[in-house]
Amino acid sequence: MRVDCQSHVFPRDYAELLLQSTTTVRTVRDGPAYRVSYGTVQQFVLALDAYDPAAKIRDMDAAGIDVSVLTVNIPGPELLDRELGIAGARLCNDYLADLAARYPGRFVGLATLPPFVAMIVWRLLDEERFLVDHLPGYAEYRRRVKWRLIPRVW
Repeated sequence: MRVDCQSHVFPRDYAELLLQSTTTVRTVRDGPAYRVSYGTVQQFVLALDAYDPAAKIRDMDAAGIDVSVLTVNIPGPELLDRELGIAGARLCNDYLADLAARYPGRFVGLATLPPFVAMIVWRLLDEERFLVDHLPGYAEYRRRVKWRLIPRVW
């Protein structure tokens, strides 16, 4: 089985949502495409035709790829303000789930996280490192107790 482990998609609804961004990520419509800028650091044109799922399947077949692991291309919702980021993550994840359902066995989607979830995960990992370094016996406790925070997950 041949797996493409880094393949991108971009939902039209998410591109439309980006038009509302007031952070350093700004988007304007440019004909059928979108012009995305990160302040003065980077600017690019987002042409959604390049992300057509049917075309992606044809390209996969031509290259002998059985399955593609999909993520939504930049900019991610973690760069948006909280409310827009949550809405963006939902749009992206729903789109990935829809593609996986429409093309079973061909696409697998990786979830997009809203900004506050990424911060919570970072905080938890940082706290784990601190406890291992500064709390006597915590490293041994970690080895004995597999699910310390969320049963069957963490």
